[in-house]
Amino acid sequence: MAKYTVMLRGDKKSYPVLLSNGNLIEQGDLPLGRHYAKWEDPFKKPSYLFALVAGKLVYLVNTGSKTAQQPLKNFYQDFKNEALVVDKWFSLQAVAMHADVKAVRKLMTHPAFTLKNPNRARSLIFSFCNGNPSQFHAADGSGYAFWTEQVIALNKLNPQLATRLVRTLDHWKKYQPALKQQIQAALQKVAAAKGLSKDV
Repeated sequence: MAKYTVMLRGDKKSYPVLLSNGNLIEQGDLPLGRHYAKWEDPFKKPSYLFALVAGKLVYLVNTGSKTAQQPLKNFYQDFKNEALVVDKWFSLQAVAMHADVKAVRKLMTHPAFTLKNPNRARSLIFSFCNGNPSQFHAADGSGYAFWTEQVIALNKLNPQLATRLVRTLDHWKKYQPALKQQIQAALQKVAAAKGLSKDV
C-alpha cells in the first residue's frame, strides 16, 4: 500500500485549471506560458487509477455562468462509467466559488450521488465543507446547518467517515465571534444527536 502523487503540466491558456485526485500541495508557473499542479492522494492504495480534469470546464463552472451547464452534462455523459472521474465531476462543482448549500443539495439529488459510497460523499460533501470556505462559512450559517445534517446522516451509515467530517471544524474557536457562535451551536446539535458514534 502506498500514497500516490500526480504532477500535471499544461498550457496555461488552454488549460487554466489542472485537477487530479486528493489534495493540491503545489502549483506554479513554468516557462513558455505553461503551468503545473501537484496533487497528493492521502489515502494509501495498492495501485492507482488517475482521475484528471484539465481544461476550461472548471473555469466555466467558477464563473457561475449558465453556459457551464451543457458542458457539465456532456462531461458526465462521456465519463459516467468512470467512478473516479465522476467523483472529480462532483468535486469541481462543490468547490466552485458560486456553489452554495442550495447548489450542493441539488447535486445530492443527482442519480450518481449516494452517501453510502464513501468516495462519492467525500467528493461532494467534504469538498464543499473543506474546499469552499466562502460558501461553507456563509454569514447565514447555512453551511454549518448543512454540515450538521451530513455528520448525523453519515454517523448512521459510516461513523468513521462522519468522524473525518467532524474534523472540518476542529479550529472553530479561531473564527470571528459571529461565526464561532453558529459553529458552537452546530457542534452542540451534533453532540446531542441520538445514537452518536463514540468516535464522533
